[in-house]
Amino acid sequence: MEAANEVEFIDSIPTLDDDNEPEDLTFKVAEPTKVTADHNRMISLGELNHAKAFVLPKSSDIGMDLSILMSGLSIQNQIAELDEPWDTEGLLREIQDELQLERDKQEDAASA
Repeated sequence: MEAANEVEFIDSIPTLDDDNEPEDLTFKVAEPTKVTADHNRMISLGELNHAKAFVLPKSSDIGMDLSILMSGLSIQNQIAELDEPWDTEGLLREIQDELQLERDKQEDAASA
């Protein structure tokens, strides 16, 4: 049983070069591919909508009448809005004023 508990000591740590074998090319890593701007370009909402318009299934293919749904859809030009910067302090002030008006109305109704 003592032989199992004995630890074998090594004077040096063996290295891969000690084998004197030719270099193994399976450990080489290839250079990454070059990514161009065309591959990383963000697709605009208009392009997605345009592409999606031609991909919608036909009623006969799916066995459903989509005319009601399609009549309610709007094109991008109809729903586009200009970006407006938000005034966070102003919005919070408006909310606070509206909440205070509601509290005042509730207090007036309770006291009357």
